[in-house]
Amino acid sequence: MEAVQVDELENLRKIVMSLQPEQREAIIKKIELFAECDSKDSLTDVNGNFQPAISKLDFVHVDFTGVGGEWDGAHYGVVWNVNPRFDSFVVIPTTSKSRVEYPDVFPIGNILGLPPGNTTLLVSDMTRVSRKRITPVQFRHHTKGVINTRLKKDWVLRIEEAIAVTYGGQITFERFLRDRCSVAMPSDLEVLIAWRFKPVIARYDPKTQTLYYRLWTNDNWHTLQLVNPNQKIKKEMKSFIMDNYLSSDDTLQQHAIVQYNHLYK
Repeated sequence: MEAVQVDELENLRKIVMSLQPEQREAIIKKIELFAECDSKDSLTDVNGNFQPAISKLDFVHVDFTGVGGEWDGAHYGVVWNVNPRFDSFVVIPTTSKSRVEYPDVFPIGNILGLPPGNTTLLVSDMTRVSRKRITPVQFRHHTKGVINTRLKKDWVLRIEEAIAVTYGGQITFERFLRDRCSVAMPSDLEVLIAWRFKPVIARYDPKTQTLYYRLWTNDNWHTLQLVNPNQKIKKEMKSFIMDNYLSSDDTLQQHAIVQYNHLYK
């Protein structure tokens, strides 16, 4: 039995030693982290519920050990779908790095218990992990003492909308306007901000330049009057104006408004 164990380690040693020093160091750390997590005993309470106990919207610290483009290393995440009778659960990773906002990638602000600064939620990368990989995140509240760090329930709808678009195949208001309404634009640009990432059921009537749309879970239809440009333009120009208007750069936004007023007013 001992000889078999040695042989197995020898094969691992050969693989590791064949790597360049920098890659070898990273692989060894990854193996150590994986072994440390996987060797932990699965813990349950007297009722058979897996530990540590976690709830939907709790923040956890996760030790990922990924391959290639998979998540790797230590990261924070939000518990999304969890059952106390199962060891693994669905987690939505987060990052402290600034990201361009998408339907499934969006900032959630500063979170108490996490490193200071803006946190971005990556619904695009949600995955399933074992409780053996995690540590619940806590912080000391000024009146409640030590409590779990949790995401506010106000974010649940945005997450559900992101899941509907990324995994449910729904189209956003912005994407429908870009792709299926030719060069027409809303007569009021503010609606673009309010409905930008919302998954919708929609149709466009080019004869009346009317956009009919509703939320993908709601039967309440809305109508929006679109307008065509006052001169012939390519669809790329419309997208260019939309990109600038939706930019976080104030200068680009103002430039988009000027272009919009010139072409659509």
